[in-house]
Amino acid sequence: MVAAASAVILTLVLYPRLTEWMLQVTIRRFSEKMYLRFHKLVESFRLGFAIVKTPSQYWRLSLESLAIWFVYIIPMWLTFFAFNFHTTYHLDFGDATFLFIIGTIAFILPAPGGLGLFHTLVSGAMVTLYRISPEDALAYATLTHGVGYIVTSLVGGFYFILENRGHHIPTSPPVEEIVG
Repeated sequence: MVAAASAVILTLVLYPRLTEWMLQVTIRRFSEKMYLRFHKLVESFRLGFAIVKTPSQYWRLSLESLAIWFVYIIPMWLTFFAFNFHTTYHLDFGDATFLFIIGTIAFILPAPGGLGLFHTLVSGAMVTLYRISPEDALAYATLTHGVGYIVTSLVGGFYFILENRGHHIPTSPPVEEIVG
């Protein structure tokens, strides 16, 4: 599954003419409107990957990636203080980083939003490696997962609104247009 998704992404980025041909053959013949929507989506996706083709931007890409990871790790680390894990089990920022990596593996595996896998892997690692009780480990995993979802949803929603300001989001047509 991951290999297939990676192949599709590489095709979109590295072979724009092939991608355009695939869109025309598979979608355009059925719906021009749908074709234009997919074409715009693919172009936006390709522009997002343009930084990979620009070696002068590698430092920027690396720094921004590290910053994003740091922002994800901080809530996991701060939650140690809520559970008093920093004093009871002497967990520190390195441990939060390790649990972040374990949680990332859970999100890579095919499950909706990592639901279940995140809790199982993170709490399992905490029980096995740090000898934390299963109840406390599961409570920690559930809280960090919930906080992560809330923060991601709020930040994502903010940027969605920011980027779509002034754009009309289609809704159902007014009654007079249907009757008309």
